[in-house]
Amino acid sequence: MSRRAWAGAVLAAGLLAAWLAWPAPRRAVDPLREPASAVPASQARGQAALGARAASRASEREDVARRSPDIVEVREERLIASVRIEPSDPCLGDTLRVTTELLPDAADAKVFVDGQAGNPAVVRVEEPGQALRVLARGWDDRFERRHLRVDARECDDGRLRPALRVTRVGERYYAFRLVPAPEEEVRWDFGDGIATRGHAVTHRYASRADRTHSTYLVEATLRGPVGPESAFASVTHVEPVGMAARTAYPTLDSEGPRFVGWDEGLVTSRHITNALPVDVELAHVELRGFPCDGSPAEVREGPAATWLSRTRVAAGETAETELRLPADTFEAPVCELLVQAAGPAEDGRLALSTFALDTGIPDERHPIEDPELLAALAALSEARGDRDDPITPEELAAFRATTGY
Repeated sequence: MSRRAWAGAVLAAGLLAAWLAWPAPRRAVDPLREPASAVPASQARGQAALGARAASRASEREDVARRSPDIVEVREERLIASVRIEPSDPCLGDTLRVTTELLPDAADAKVFVDGQAGNPAVVRVEEPGQALRVLARGWDDRFERRHLRVDARECDDGRLRPALRVTRVGERYYAFRLVPAPEEEVRWDFGDGIATRGHAVTHRYASRADRTHSTYLVEATLRGPVGPESAFASVTHVEPVGMAARTAYPTLDSEGPRFVGWDEGLVTSRHITNALPVDVELAHVELRGFPCDGSPAEVREGPAATWLSRTRVAAGETAETELRLPADTFEAPVCELLVQAAGPAEDGRLALSTFALDTGIPDERHPIEDPELLAALAALSEARGDRDDPITPEELAAFRATTGY
């Protein structure tokens, strides 16, 4: 007999035995319609137990309902006072500056233009009657949408109209260049009070603890075929410290080495200081790895205990914890790593600890096979001359973004 047939026979025999042993059906007694003497004692006890369990479940449901947060319905209300577009009479190929003025009671709302976060936003006009979608989303349960249409026309005025390309190459660090590139030097205004000159440039913005998101309007001024021209871009990044301040999330200071190489994985120690008067348990970690070739970041998330050797930091103390990552944590070779650990404090608030690591160029255990990346590394090494410090991912990404490698 085959194994499948034998198993079927055993199952059939078991079902038959259970059917033969099943007691004969008894007449159900309704205690509401018959006298108590007619209700068997065993059935009465069973009904009492069922009633008690039902009452217990109802009580549990009430407790859960009391503990559960209120479900707030997101609703559309007035948040936007006006939307201003410059230039007001654009030509095809122009970059529009879209500035959204918010009402006084919506000052903290986040603005998105065609899905792009930031205010002001920059949009390039590609077609006549191009549609624009503006969304203002508050920290509370309100939002407002606006739909606009841009009346752009074809202009044959001989202007170059280059596009301003922005590449994020690190934490608050960007590379800027114009396409097509002008022949003469370009003046750059980064929107934070700092300006420079060059054809392709990089800039790191200072952290702003008073903001949740920082948005800057970048202007490149050049001399085109028929006179001066300007190209614009908008860059926006989240400010972890400002976000914590806005949401009342306290931050935990972290100290440790900035440069950590890969060696069958990544291992480094961090000292995390908890200045709060209550203990904090780090429960969740987000890893944002920036590949060495400048491609989009890879994100990994999971329980803090997966990567951190110690997750609890007592009130007012500094705890040492090890960050351990296997060599295959990311698909692509990663040269920069942004780590954010979060967890509840005993007073109910969410505490955050954020730190960045430079992990260098991978060695023979993470070989680079991309010929373009190898060429960029060789060119960058030659340009560095006698420097023997490690090439960081920011340096490589900025070099590729500004040189075209």
